[in-house]
Amino acid sequence: MATTAGRCWGTSLFACVVTFILGCGGSTSATPATGTAAGDAATQGNYLPLAVGMSWTYNITSASGTTGQGAMTVQASENAPKAGDPALRVQTTLLDGATLAWEQTSGTSVVRYEEQQLSQAGNVIVDKQYMPPILVLDESAAHLVSGATWTESYMELQTPSSKGKATKEQAVWTVEAVNESVTVAAGTYTCIRVSRNHTTSKTPSSTTEWYAVGVGKVRETGAGQNNDQTLELASVSMP
Repeated sequence: MATTAGRCWGTSLFACVVTFILGCGGSTSATPATGTAAGDAATQGNYLPLAVGMSWTYNITSASGTTGQGAMTVQASENAPKAGDPALRVQTTLLDGATLAWEQTSGTSVVRYEEQQLSQAGNVIVDKQYMPPILVLDESAAHLVSGATWTESYMELQTPSSKGKATKEQAVWTVEAVNESVTVAAGTYTCIRVSRNHTTSKTPSSTTEWYAVGVGKVRETGAGQNNDQTLELASVSMP
């Protein structure tokens, strides 16, 4: 069933970071978005529904002005190839190639065990395993509040790797807004807006994502292997 318009009920996200996360920080104040008061809570619900056969189509614009379409599809239920954890295989295709990720819902969070970056020809450029699995989205009550911020720590093992061992990584999450109205090609949605700043990489990156209840990701900035693409939802298809 394809949906090209809809209304979603905003909510915040992320993260009772998995028990093993090193140094998970608590919520502290942050500057909220215009029209959103610090401490406002989002409507509870499933902001990232995952099931085999689901797919999302996005209109994409790069920082250089290149445009095109991309997609995210839940392809199959299987074990992550190296990590070995039961998960859903999710393929995301953007302007600069594709990513395969093995994700699963765990409690109030969607987590990622492993991912592979693919070239435009479909070859694996790098495989990344996460220990503990990293957050994709957290819908715990503490992280559905405007201004909430926390730190996620984890180990990342890359293959191939010049170091030959896992590295310590850290990301800072912030709920920037809740119940924010976002209009894209697929329609107007009420969303939660969350940012993730990966601070420990050789090439630090920042992404911001908007999610709507029962729909999934509506918009994203900082997407792609060079963090230079903006995604806007064009349609969503549910099995």
